[in-house]
Amino acid sequence: MPSNQQISDYGSGTAPTPSSATQSIASIAASNGNFDILVAALDAAGLVDTFANPGDFTVFAPTDEAFTILAQDTFGIDTTGLTEGEIAVELVTLLGVETLTDVLFYHVQAGSSSLSDIQSTGSVTTLLGGTTFGVDGDTLNDADPDVEDPEFVAGLTDIAATNGVIHVIDRVLLPINVAEVTPQPTIADIAGSNPAFEALTGALAATGLLSLFEDPNNDFTVFAPTDDAFRALAEELGIDTTGVADAELPSALVGALGIDLVRNVLLYHVQAGGQSLAELQEAGLITTALEGGNLVVVGNTVVDADPDRPNPNFVSGLTDIEARNGEIQVIDSVLLPIDVGSVTPQFLFGGFGQDVQIGSAARDVLFGFFGDDIQIGGDGSDRMFGSLGEDTMFGGNGNDVMRGGVGDDDMNGGNGNDRMFGSWGDDLMSGNDGNDRMFGGSGNDTMEGGEGNDIILGNRGADHLSGGEGDDHIRGGHGRDVIDGGEGNDELMGGGGADQFVFTTLSGDDTILDWRWNDTIVLDSSDFANFAAVQAATTIEDGEITIAGADGTITFHGTSINEGDFVFV
Repeated sequence: MPSNQQISDYGSGTAPTPSSATQSIASIAASNGNFDILVAALDAAGLVDTFANPGDFTVFAPTDEAFTILAQDTFGIDTTGLTEGEIAVELVTLLGVETLTDVLFYHVQAGSSSLSDIQSTGSVTTLLGGTTFGVDGDTLNDADPDVEDPEFVAGLTDIAATNGVIHVIDRVLLPINVAEVTPQPTIADIAGSNPAFEALTGALAATGLLSLFEDPNNDFTVFAPTDDAFRALAEELGIDTTGVADAELPSALVGALGIDLVRNVLLYHVQAGGQSLAELQEAGLITTALEGGNLVVVGNTVVDADPDRPNPNFVSGLTDIEARNGEIQVIDSVLLPIDVGSVTPQFLFGGFGQDVQIGSAARDVLFGFFGDDIQIGGDGSDRMFGSLGEDTMFGGNGNDVMRGGVGDDDMNGGNGNDRMFGSWGDDLMSGNDGNDRMFGGSGNDTMEGGEGNDIILGNRGADHLSGGEGDDHIRGGHGRDVIDGGEGNDELMGGGGADQFVFTTLSGDDTILDWRWNDTIVLDSSDFANFAAVQAATTIEDGEITIAGADGTITFHGTSINEGDFVFV
């Protein structure tokens, strides 16, 4: 690479004298090895002829070192071992031709100006739509507040050309705030460019999952085991890893476990939606992309479904790695789902304080006792008792029985035909798949049946009861309840109290079994604009009132309807 003295042979230190120059701006740059990246950029943007032909320009020319600093420090490109031409390709690929062209025009002023004239004026109006940058002595103040400003290279200014003048600078001028406009790398980009994740990247590719993390429109949290973590797992499984490169570990694991199980293990490391470590710690219970697979985050530890091996920990300094399509949290060992663990039934008894209890693939019995406990049943038909405290319970697969006990409990039945009992407290129950039975007990409970033909009993309190899909039977009990049958042909009972029956999604033939004078029907105004529209859609015959909508009907006992019976939302 030529020295600064060789560059200075083109002229320095005096006002430009184009009449004495013999080369154009493009020729000077092309014939000097310090401007290879600049020349490649001009070529990619189609601007070489502009600076080779007659004209009159002032060009602020970044050196190859300036472009390399931009690639490394600003864009995070690993330039180790790359030639100037390869660095130029990386920058063109990252920025795109349009943005690259804007950056280059930001380095050009119409007309020749000496360094002293520029310093005296204090600003430069560029060819990028008349945008400007400031000049303070030897420093050029561009538009990016977070990147070090360029400076003129001493002795390498006022280089005369036949079509203008060149001033060499030590950084690239940026017309934009790079952090705001530069696309972040995806999860796949980050993992693929980091040598610590060769096994993870290879495993994702081998199982057909890599494209999920290449797509910038997705959003995930990935618990990312390092290569050392995958090697430790392989050795636990009895695989001889002597001489096996990190990139070859996925093939060894697929050979030992089968591709389906390896895919399940990888899905167990993924949560829909990007979350920070603090958010994961606050949530505690993590629902993964593996159906029925859940994790628990306790401090810096991730509790998985295998009770026989140490739980992974977050790697200090390698959490909250932001990607364009989510966040990466690096962990020091591989998480194992229930399929890898034992199928021996678990009988677990908690104590004082918060307990984390994870069942097996068999029929487990989990007692939380005191404290805000987290219970995960796993596969099998489990019995789960939260007892005292605000408990979080996830049934998983199987026909589970869940009793929250005292406190505001959160129960999720998962797959299967589950039975949930809220008892005391304001409980949240979600049936999900299956034909579920849900009993609210005392307190103001929220119950959602999900899919299946569910039976939901609110009992005491002002409850919010939703059937979801399927033909549901919902009974509010005592209190001012809000009842929404959802889709399907539902039977609804408010019980005592002034209840609201919600039909904002009128789908199926629903029946109110105990319509009372102080109850209210809530309708979507897109179905019924006003009371007159309801009257027009209503028939009364033999003491039964039927309101017909486009996709369903509401039937209840009565001889007349009043405007005060309805709310339009």
